[in-house]
Amino acid sequence: MKAPSDRSDNLHVYFAYGSNMFTKRIEEKVGSVVVVGKGRLDGFALCFNKRAADGTGAANFEPAIGQYVEGVLFGLTREQLDILDTFEGTPDQYKRQIVEITKHASSSVIHAVAYVTTEKGKSSHPVKPASEYLALILAGAKEHGLNVDRIREVAKL
Repeated sequence: MKAPSDRSDNLHVYFAYGSNMFTKRIEEKVGSVVVVGKGRLDGFALCFNKRAADGTGAANFEPAIGQYVEGVLFGLTREQLDILDTFEGTPDQYKRQIVEITKHASSSVIHAVAYVTTEKGKSSHPVKPASEYLALILAGAKEHGLNVDRIREVAKL
């Protein structure tokens, strides 16, 4: 699958909505990244219906009319996306999906790569995330000025 590119610097645009929103976290995985901005995935809701290896919940998004998922847009190289595939358990646990994101600053719509849970990786019911994992998600949301209360509410389960 060809990843969408940000024409200005030829990097692929990645939409992070889980723990990878925290810049330090993603840079520990793939090296230095470019923050492109904040964005919103319309018509979907944040959920924790992916069971991590330790049995706790991991972030995912599911179709939901009138809902949206906030996240951070990063510019990544092809090599960085390939490294991220390994961390995300692609293709068994998550798969890359091209999504339409509305950028917060301009309201323009762009295409970006996001990771969505595979049927194999999905739980039939919500799974409570580990407190450490949730702290990373909230740190990323706070770092980039996203709505942390909204994430806390979803994570309560």
